[in-house]
Amino acid sequence: MTNRKKDGAQLGFPTLDDIVDLDRFISAAFARDLKHPTKSRRGIADELSSILGRTITDEKLNNLASVSHQRHRPHLDVAAAIYKVTGNMNALKAALELFGILPITGKDITYLELAKALRRRQRLDREIEDLEERLR
Repeated sequence: MTNRKKDGAQLGFPTLDDIVDLDRFISAAFARDLKHPTKSRRGIADELSSILGRTITDEKLNNLASVSHQRHRPHLDVAAAIYKVTGNMNALKAALELFGILPITGKDITYLELAKALRRRQRLDREIEDLEERLR
């Protein structure tokens, strides 16, 4: 029996090709985040500049959202800052999902808690029915 070591792709980690494509995934997702902004592009660029500690111009913002623009690729820190500024999770989610991480929001957590509470209520309803049946 041979003991072969699994490579990263077999373990579910991103391959080198995936990591190279990560910037394109983030750019495409960022473009989706900017389609319906709640703030002006200038406002978004100013806030990104403040968070990232470097100047983000309107032109740079447009380039970050362009999949075909080779020189201006957004990195994970930009994806996180975009989420903080816009409230849209597309860019950050695209990056994290590549690594098998599924981000959930506070609303998602509330839905999960509701589902658990409904299951508990169903169990209690069955228990009450069983107890009532025994009393008959």
